[in-house]
Amino acid sequence: MKILLAALLASLTLFVPGAAADSTGAHRVLVILATWGPQPWTVDEVRRTVFDESDAFLRRSSFGLLSLQGDVTPWLAAYPGRPACPPPLHERVAPGLSEPPLAAARRAGYAPEAYDRVVYVVPRTECEWNAVGVGREALLNGIVSAWLVVHELGHTYGLAHARGSTCRAGVCRPDEYGDPFSPMGHGLVDFSAYEKVTVGWLRDVARVRRAGSFVIGRPDVLGAAPHALVVPTGSGEYWLEQRLDVQPPGLAVRVVEADVPDDDLAPPTRFRHDPTRTGKDVVGAGEVYRVPGSFTVRYDPVAEGRATVVFAWTDRVRPNRPVVVAPNRVRAGRAFRVAWRTADAGSGVASCVVRVDGRIAARVESGVSSAVIAGAKRGTLRVAVACTDRAGNPNRASIRLVRVVR
Repeated sequence: MKILLAALLASLTLFVPGAAADSTGAHRVLVILATWGPQPWTVDEVRRTVFDESDAFLRRSSFGLLSLQGDVTPWLAAYPGRPACPPPLHERVAPGLSEPPLAAARRAGYAPEAYDRVVYVVPRTECEWNAVGVGREALLNGIVSAWLVVHELGHTYGLAHARGSTCRAGVCRPDEYGDPFSPMGHGLVDFSAYEKVTVGWLRDVARVRRAGSFVIGRPDVLGAAPHALVVPTGSGEYWLEQRLDVQPPGLAVRVVEADVPDDDLAPPTRFRHDPTRTGKDVVGAGEVYRVPGSFTVRYDPVAEGRATVVFAWTDRVRPNRPVVVAPNRVRAGRAFRVAWRTADAGSGVASCVVRVDGRIAARVESGVSSAVIAGAKRGTLRVAVACTDRAGNPNRASIRLVRVVR
């Protein structure tokens, strides 16, 4: 399997935005074998890959919420010759690759529109990429494997790539397919807790509000909730989950990256390789994972697949002083809006307080950066905004004077 995956990743799968997010139920899949002559796999080989191996993986990972069933066509003469590689589209597989197989399938008596997903299997075209998944379609370009089927269907369920990075001396080396456990990376172990929550297969995770000890289960056992520990910080949201189905077992660490605008997929994750610098892809029993200037966690497995995770903030730096925007003048009795910008690279901003002449006018949580102030009588208002990070560090208030006129 490792050799096969290495071969698959030698050239990239094509990532095209625009996935549909329906990811539960008995999905009917039509697999169209489309060719201009070559027939590199038998119908039975393709059927086993899609409806035995891939289906078994998805059933297990989704706790039975998703399954694949359907049909595989015989090899159909769809192209007059080896297809050129058209530019990718946002909503679907490019028509130059998909329309000829669809027409051939209809001529053979199939109704592609009656299926939840359509998978095109073709001999190697002129495209350099191995596969693409977008909308309700996937295309396998000269390679057939369970990992590739699951990976591309994952895009159609709304999942982005599971990336990875190895960090040394503050320098991180990225890898687009670097997650060794998730099929959205290069592993065929299981979808991550983040991915399962995203597609609706799991719900229960523990979210850090303050320092303390947390008991977590594992994401591959439905009853072992909470299935992950989620830590919001100023540099991203960390998801920590037990992986007891890998060697060596331990705590896997991922951080959710910024969303990609207009790609219709969930924000991607980045797997932290060698998190404790011991040569392993997980935090081992009794080890401490550190995010400098932000937090630490100690991982201690206990009985029956559960673990205690001791969490502490290590952020000692105040958030940036807010930059406040407010009108210079407002009319008496009219409400007005105050907005601000602040940041905290460590634990992240937890909340901000707006005071008007020393009295609290608004208290907002992380992610909110404005407040409406009720109308006041004539005079000059002293508007102050101060924020506190999740580790409890307050910043200095920024003050604006607002004249209230008749």
